[in-house]
Amino acid sequence: MHTTITVWNLPPEQLGRLRWLGHQLRAEVKAASPREAGVPLRLVVSAPEESAEGETPFPETLLLLSGFEGGQLDRFLAGCREAGLARGAYKAVLTPSNRQWTAVQLMGELREERAALEGDGRKG
Repeated sequence: MHTTITVWNLPPEQLGRLRWLGHQLRAEVKAASPREAGVPLRLVVSAPEESAEGETPFPETLLLLSGFEGGQLDRFLAGCREAGLARGAYKAVLTPSNRQWTAVQLMGELREERAALEGDGRKG
C-alpha cells in the first residue's frame, strides 16, 4: 500500500513543512478538498489531489495516515513534534474498520474519543 498523509484544514504555512516531512518518510501528502469530507476515506486516500479551497464541514485539522509500516508512524509523530506541526490536530490511521467512513464520521468519533479521554483525565 502507498504511504499517504491526507489532510483537511491544515494552515498553508504548515502544509509545506508537512510535505517536506512526508518526503523524508517517502509518504505522499495530499490536501483533501472540502467535497472529499463526505466521500468514503478509502476513496479519498487513493484519489488525486483536488483544490482544497472552500469550507470543510468541520473546522478542526484532521490528518489521516494510511500505509504506514514499521517505525514509520513513530518517525512521523516525532517529526511533527520537532517541527511544531499540527499541534492539537486530530490524527487517525486508515483501518479496515474506518475505511468506509467519511471524514465527517471519523471526526465525530475522534471528538468523542478526545472528550472521553479529557474527561477521564480531570477525574484523577
